[in-house]
Amino acid sequence: MNKISIFLILASLWASSCGTKPNKREVIIEGINLSGNTTEIFNVANGKLETIGMQKRNDGVFFFKLACDKPAIINLGKEGYARVFVKPGDHLKVELRDNHFQVKEDNYKENQLLSVWYETLKQLKDTASHARTTYKEFFPFVESWLNSKEYKSIDNYGLDADFVSIFQKMQKNDFEHTLMRFLLTGRSVHPDMKKLPSYYDEIIKEDKFIDASVYLYDKGDDYLHAYLTYLFLKGKYNKKEDVLVQQMRYVADDTLCSFLTMGYLGRLKGMSLKLAADKYGKHLVMKEHKEILEKMLRVEGMHLVGNPGLNFSYPNIDGVKTSLSDLKGKVVVVDIWATWCAPCKKEAPYFHELEKKYHGKDVAFISISLDENKEAWEEYIKRKKPEGIQLHAPKAFSSDIAKEYKINAIPRFMVFDKEGKVVSVEAPRPSDSILKEMIDSLL
Repeated sequence: MNKISIFLILASLWASSCGTKPNKREVIIEGINLSGNTTEIFNVANGKLETIGMQKRNDGVFFFKLACDKPAIINLGKEGYARVFVKPGDHLKVELRDNHFQVKEDNYKENQLLSVWYETLKQLKDTASHARTTYKEFFPFVESWLNSKEYKSIDNYGLDADFVSIFQKMQKNDFEHTLMRFLLTGRSVHPDMKKLPSYYDEIIKEDKFIDASVYLYDKGDDYLHAYLTYLFLKGKYNKKEDVLVQQMRYVADDTLCSFLTMGYLGRLKGMSLKLAADKYGKHLVMKEHKEILEKMLRVEGMHLVGNPGLNFSYPNIDGVKTSLSDLKGKVVVVDIWATWCAPCKKEAPYFHELEKKYHGKDVAFISISLDENKEAWEEYIKRKKPEGIQLHAPKAFSSDIAKEYKINAIPRFMVFDKEGKVVSVEAPRPSDSILKEMIDSLL
């Protein structure tokens, strides 16, 4: 994916900027920040803001000289709220004040429009983000907003052609991202997803991301994942098929698929990472992603994988203890959970389904509860009568298994081979088909 080729090459004091002029492949952005003494400047990289410079002065004055080889949008201020348009050779003077901004000198009309758009969009975002706003108030507000004088007064006449192209795409992404985020925010009342206003037609269509241009937008990564989350909530995903495979089906671009794959692999460790890398590594088309994966695999190879597992020993409801060494000769799958843990209970049916699938084979399934309230665990076991080996770790998160494997959140799944050696101490959840592949590879 082509990136905006712009980066910080020099920062100096305001006083030294007098008489300074940019050359034809540079821009100067100087001014004053009346909201604070620290000013950051950002570039967009892979759908996110990336800090390329920062200055701190008691008087709020800032001066940046940047390399610039093409027209671009640069973000300034807190969280990059102020977008300014620059072209090679420009010299901009900017005033930042209480989440408002004003640009003087070069590209005045273009940057005035960006300032107006910021104020106009802020109205929409503020309304969408208000916790008490439901679709009954928001949808009519959007209609009114789209017909407002401020929105309709945006006129491209006489503006720089490069700016018009950049601005129209940015405006579209801003609008769609805000409306998508509204649908995904918890509300007291939710709309019928089959009867959304017509302006949602373009936002939720299933062939939306046909190229990687969304990653030129400063919230592009969040927009893409919000869109995929929406499809998931609408029931567009098949529970029996890997989520990543289904996500890539809705994203018809190799570069975006590479980012999705890297995001998925980045959450895995140990053997689960190795298996997933073997399965999905072919989707990493970007050189930087391939290099990151290689480094991750090297690091994981030096971790606990292949070392003898902790020989834990915990009692069942009758007080009979089971240890890891008791199960030598079997692949051991461990579920660390608690009765109060909702995500744990959500994975339980998948875990028990695996138990049934491998019944009679050399695989042992152990559930170790970290309940501090032992009575609650006993009551749950008596009532639910779950299959597999059910054990209780008396010291909960202070137990030896929790300390050994740094367990501070559950559920946690672990896999040990037939010799009791670590395969993965952060294995995929049972709802992920990769766990089954991991078990099969050890039999």
